[in-house]
Amino acid sequence: GDDVSSARQEIRPASTIVVPVVNAGRDLEKLPAEQAKRAIGSLLASEVRRAFDLANGPLWRARLFQLGPRENLLAFTMHHIVFDGMSKVIFLDELAEAYKAAANGEPFARPPLAVQFADFAGWQRERLDETALSRQLAYWKQRLAGDVPALATPNERPRVAGKGQAGSVHFNFP
Repeated sequence: GDDVSSARQEIRPASTIVVPVVNAGRDLEKLPAEQAKRAIGSLLASEVRRAFDLANGPLWRARLFQLGPRENLLAFTMHHIVFDGMSKVIFLDELAEAYKAAANGEPFARPPLAVQFADFAGWQRERLDETALSRQLAYWKQRLAGDVPALATPNERPRVAGKGQAGSVHFNFP
C-alpha cells in the first residue's frame, strides 16, 4: 500500500559511476561572455528538468561540462530523497577533498563507517516497541485533543500561476 508502514530502505550494492562528459566549449568559445553564461544556464536547466526513474534509480546523476581547455563544470542533480541537509554537506566536503587529492595526484580513500544509517534506523525501531509507541501515541493524542489554534502560514497567500524551478545551489570548489 501507500501508507507509511510500507516504506522501506533499500541499500543497493556499490557500483562504478560513469560521468558523461559534454564538450560544450567549442560552442561557448564563440559566444560573448554574457551569452555563454546564459547558454551554460540553459544546459544546467535542461539537466534539472530530466526526470528520475523512482522505481529503478539511480536517484542522482552527474555530468561534466567542458567549457574550455582548462574550465569544467561538474553538475550533480539529485532527487530530494537522496540527501538530508547534513548528508549533503558531508558529501560535498568529501567531494572537495577527493578533488583536491586528485588534483595533487594523491590517492583518496575513506575507511568504511563504523555505524551505517541502517544501524541507526534499526536502533530507533527497537526503541519504539509496542509499549513505548502506545505511551507516546497516548501523550500526543492528549496534547492535541480539542480545538487546535489556526496558524497563519505562508500558504494562505495567493499562489503564482504556473509551476517553477526557482531553487538552485551553486558551489565553487578550490
